[in-house]
Amino acid sequence: GPYAPAPLNASMKQLSPYASAMIKKGNWNLDLGARLNLHSEYGSNVSFNLNPAYRINERLRSFINVYTAFKTPTLYQLFDPFSGNPELNPEQSVVAEGGAEYKTTSGFKSRLVGFYRNTQDAILYTYNPSTFAAQYRNVSRQTNYGAELELSYQLDRWTFNTNYTYTNGNIRATYDGTGAPLGKDTSYFNLYRIPKHAWYGEIGYRWNKAIYLQMQMRYLGDREEFIYGYLPAKMAGYGLIDLYGEYKLSPSARLFLDLKNITDTKYEEIRGYTTRRRNFVFGFRFAL
Repeated sequence: GPYAPAPLNASMKQLSPYASAMIKKGNWNLDLGARLNLHSEYGSNVSFNLNPAYRINERLRSFINVYTAFKTPTLYQLFDPFSGNPELNPEQSVVAEGGAEYKTTSGFKSRLVGFYRNTQDAILYTYNPSTFAAQYRNVSRQTNYGAELELSYQLDRWTFNTNYTYTNGNIRATYDGTGAPLGKDTSYFNLYRIPKHAWYGEIGYRWNKAIYLQMQMRYLGDREEFIYGYLPAKMAGYGLIDLYGEYKLSPSARLFLDLKNITDTKYEEIRGYTTRRRNFVFGFRFAL
């Protein structure tokens, strides 16, 4: 662009041929693939995915997902006159997931999944308050891990669904979450606006062929919000309850009422930004 210092070659090219295969034999299912990344600035790199699944019986199924990722820096991160760093390395990650699914003929379903991600050379915006110098840099390592449990059950006119997620992680770098220098390579908690604990619940009841009622509940635990040039702020957890009802006028038309945050909870999703208190939506939905 006209504002870039000359001479500047701010362009990159990438060619990524990809091949995949799906194999099914007996109770086994296998999905595998590979991608060759041919990059003008960073040479060649191979990423892959491997996803085997095994059906133990009619009720129980297990699965594993393993894949790698390759992400190059953006042109802005490389060539911005104020914070760009042409010496950046691409981010490379390895992700693994594993779990099992269980269901019965009586309407009960469950799913348990654990996940792990390890990223090398993660890119972080850094700022030195002493020299006022800002630059994008690679950090040593970023690791995230956790688990998720899903349960659902249907009994006559009732339906129940719930979900719980645990997420944790740390980063190892010579810079803190705001980009300020630490003086040495240090590991610290790095989840940004993501709670360690999150829960969702849903209860539905079919009164008759025309009327359906539902209650939704969700809870998000404490989170951290990084503040530029200062220590992270602790954001309090919060819980919300919503109610929903609909009346079916015909197979293609229905009236609905959606009551949100019925307890009028005051909360923040992003620090400094307001959220809706008690509110509702009423409407008419139809399909041609």
